[in-house]
Amino acid sequence: MAGTSLLCNGFVESETYERSKAELKAVTGLTDEEIDDRLEAVVWALLRDAEEVAERIPGRNLWVVVIERGLPTLHIYLRPRADNPEEAEWLWIERRP
Repeated sequence: MAGTSLLCNGFVESETYERSKAELKAVTGLTDEEIDDRLEAVVWALLRDAEEVAERIPGRNLWVVVIERGLPTLHIYLRPRADNPEEAEWLWIERRP
């Protein structure tokens, strides 16, 4: 059922994700390696059971994963890819206090 479930058998980073990651690095001083280290556990968890890790944003075909490990807390937004609903597209990443 498209739009109501999240399958993560692969991941694609969108242009907006790349821009938001660059902004996050500029604001926080985090490096690519520090961000990628934190994402590694999220990717593993999403591959195991995406709907256990990601919370659906009501009324939208959009999910958010909150990474509380480390400072700052990061929120990653993703959705199923239109051309391959078994893959997730990273949309953007941001910090939250």
